[in-house]
Amino acid sequence: MQNRTNYRLLTILIMIAISQGVNVRAADDAGSTTATPPEKLKVIKEMLVASRTTRNARLGFDLIFGQQIRGITTGISERIDKNPMLTSSQRADAKRAATEALKRRSDRFSKLVTEELHLDQAIEQAFIPMFDQHFTIQELKEMLAYYNSPIGQKSLDLLPAMSIEAAMKLNAQLVPKLKEISAQIDAEERAAIESKLNDPANNAHKAVPESKDSSAPTIQQSPASESK
Repeated sequence: MQNRTNYRLLTILIMIAISQGVNVRAADDAGSTTATPPEKLKVIKEMLVASRTTRNARLGFDLIFGQQIRGITTGISERIDKNPMLTSSQRADAKRAATEALKRRSDRFSKLVTEELHLDQAIEQAFIPMFDQHFTIQELKEMLAYYNSPIGQKSLDLLPAMSIEAAMKLNAQLVPKLKEISAQIDAEERAAIESKLNDPANNAHKAVPESKDSSAPTIQQSPASESK
């Protein structure tokens, strides 16, 4: 499931890059009348660099792609291990060949993405309209000043790791409780099923058809026996 999710995210990001790359070239060629004013555009680009937004978006792309490749490698390795027709030596050779092929493919893919999609430019163009729409130039200048300040840089250094640490702590707190809740629901469901099975009314209701069925063959056989 995780591999399929990563593949979808990777595909979506690539499609965004393609569409944004096309839009960038079209806007450059046609000279869009809704373009961001040059001064504001300059501030937005500086803010994207200072806040590490562009870099983090690219790292996110690389992370998703890397996870996808690792997932494919693991899946192939597992299928090779489960193949009863292969010897240990053949399994090792097959894994090595698969790993080399995937590396060639991933290297080629990454190279073409960089050369043909202009990913950095596409990411930048995806963010610029949003900042242009939601922030004034004065607000952007204040954000830029913050990110360029020592405290701004410190927050950028620490917040990602702090977010991961917080998520791990929250996970440690919630998972046991979630398991308890799940177990409670399972117990309630089992009790409800057992209650229905042990309900005398249900058992009596089931017994009636059984008595009718048992007498039915006798009634059907009586004429036959008399004719004989």
